Amino acid sequence: MHKQRTINSKTKVEIYLRELLKKCKPGDKLPSIRQLKSQFGVSQSVVDKAIMQLVIENLIVVRRPRGLFKA
Repeated sequence: MHKQRTINSKTKVEIYLRELLKKCKPGDKLPSIRQLKSQFGVSQSVVDKAIMQLVIENLIVVRRPRGLFKA
């Protein structure tokens, strides 16, 4: 019997954003942190961690107060 691996909340948000980025052009606006929190039912810190990983990889740009954009 195989043990099923669960995906943590940060990874779910990160996977969702990576898939969304494949469909976007550079400069396209992404869902807000508030929208992502609501959509996934997670805390802001979970969303922040997922976003920061993508910022580190230069996939997302954060422009405060305007929002998140594809790099």
